[in-house]
Amino acid sequence: MSERVVTLEEICVITLLRHHTLVEDIKYVPYRLIKRVLAKLKVDQLVKLEKTNFLLIFEDDEIWYNLIRKDFDPSFSYQFTNKKNEILQYFKHVITTYAPSSACEGTDTETLKNFFRPIVAKNSQGLYRVPCRLLYEKMRDDILEKDERIAAKVRETTHRIQQEKNRIQITAMVEPPSTAANKQKTRLLESKSKVFVSSLRDSQRRRQHFNANSVNIEKRVIDRVAFGGQAGVSTITAHTPSSTRTAPVAVPDPKTHESIPTDNKKEDTPTTTTTLPQKRHVNHSPKRKRSRLFGAPKTSRIDNCNIYIHER
Repeated sequence: MSERVVTLEEICVITLLRHHTLVEDIKYVPYRLIKRVLAKLKVDQLVKLEKTNFLLIFEDDEIWYNLIRKDFDPSFSYQFTNKKNEILQYFKHVITTYAPSSACEGTDTETLKNFFRPIVAKNSQGLYRVPCRLLYEKMRDDILEKDERIAAKVRETTHRIQQEKNRIQITAMVEPPSTAANKQKTRLLESKSKVFVSSLRDSQRRRQHFNANSVNIEKRVIDRVAFGGQAGVSTITAHTPSSTRTAPVAVPDPKTHESIPTDNKKEDTPTTTTTLPQKRHVNHSPKRKRSRLFGAPKTSRIDNCNIYIHER
């Protein structure tokens, strides 16, 4: 069984498909030969090749149909209109624009009419199919216009905000120290929780209440009664620098003592008021007792005679 021989056309198409991005000119090439290559091109490259051969715009409608479904709307379908003149004006504009740079510049009128006839043919409903190339350009222009409106709106908003910032001037106010301190405390309390603020205010209220009702307790006054009011005086007077010697004691006569009325036996017991210091006393070592031998003599009265007795 002999293998099939590949034709020159197929070899050229395979080579162009492998290097389709490098194709720059397709002058005098019919659409039916290069259809597979055009299907792989992007919009910019397709428009560039159409400028070299403007007759392709009458036949590559299916290429633009696939591009619309790929770039804009996957569910796109053909659209129809009853405005025949709009379609004719569009193709005339394209031919006028591309003809000077195209190799088909000298195409006669009859050839152009043959290309126009299938384009402006009516369907069963009496409508004309809108070229997909025209729809693609409209969709692209709508998207670009929408993006431009959004960009303009953003620029306008930014400009307005900048003007407001430039118009508003912030002046720093110097507040008195007391006001600033109170505001700082208020901000500090506001940043805390409600439970913390309420407990802090209750504590301050109780502290103010006790400070207002506090009473200065005077020093305690101690009245000495035992031992003629002399109990405990020696411990206090022992620290005083000046000390006096005890005077001699007279011994009364027993007989005379009996004749003294009972009313005079009781004498008013002197009371001394001593104010103790608030500080705690330091326990000093007991003072050494002095011998009575060198003390003041005591007098005793016997039979109306003063007898001095020295204690040994």
